Amino acid sequence: METAKRSKKIINYLDKLSALSDVEEIYTFIFNELTSFKKISNVSLCFSASVNKNIIYFKEKKRVWVKPVEKLWPAEKTMRLDNVADSHFLANCLKRPVGQLLSFPLTVNQMKEQVGSELPAVIYIEHSGSKEELEPLINDLISYIQPVQFALERAFLQEFMHNASIEWQNTFDGLKDPICIIDSDFNIFRANKSFSEDDPIEKCYKAFAGLEQPCKRCPANEVINSGSYQTSIIKNKNKTFEVHSYPISRNKSEIITTIVSHYVD
Repeated sequence: METAKRSKKIINYLDKLSALSDVEEIYTFIFNELTSFKKISNVSLCFSASVNKNIIYFKEKKRVWVKPVEKLWPAEKTMRLDNVADSHFLANCLKRPVGQLLSFPLTVNQMKEQVGSELPAVIYIEHSGSKEELEPLINDLISYIQPVQFALERAFLQEFMHNASIEWQNTFDGLKDPICIIDSDFNIFRANKSFSEDDPIEKCYKAFAGLEQPCKRCPANEVINSGSYQTSIIKNKNKTFEVHSYPISRNKSEIITTIVSHYVD
């Protein structure tokens, strides 16, 4: 009965943890879960966010604190009990004495690749357990600690993808020539600021030239028909553009449904 109850609790924990994708949410959740164990008083999470950017999450006076860490934590890859170097490191970070300590290193591949560290994260658990109480406590904790690696992996992958998307959009917007990505019906998927200052959700010819039909000599139709790169000259008000249109497809046999057009003044 007790085993079934414990299994149900762990499954519930895993379900809730798998739904989280923000590091602070993950930390707050595991803090609340782990400090519900008898003998556990505090939980801290350290990780490397990027090269030379090391962070600690800890809770104090019911508030989550996030602070930079100047000195890296010990690089041992095994679970440690009352390690002196760990205690000194954590006391330095928290600016207070640290008692008995369990240290759980985490191998998070996404972080490891970005920061070049063999040990990019560690969870510190402060406890008051006796020697007799520690073995069952550690066995219980392992079931809760191991999944945190995957939760952090997911959170950092999502953050990495988000940052990459922002960087790509900033680069895209920084190009001086107008560029847009459209479908076969001239609907805009994406356009840079030189093409349109607004966030265009309309036809490319409407956003770019204020027209109600495709620009004369627009090469996009030819791209759809031929499946190959096309170029042409079009006029927009007092300007003349050389338009280069390129087909996008995943393989040679796929019908062209997406086009990138580059407008050179």
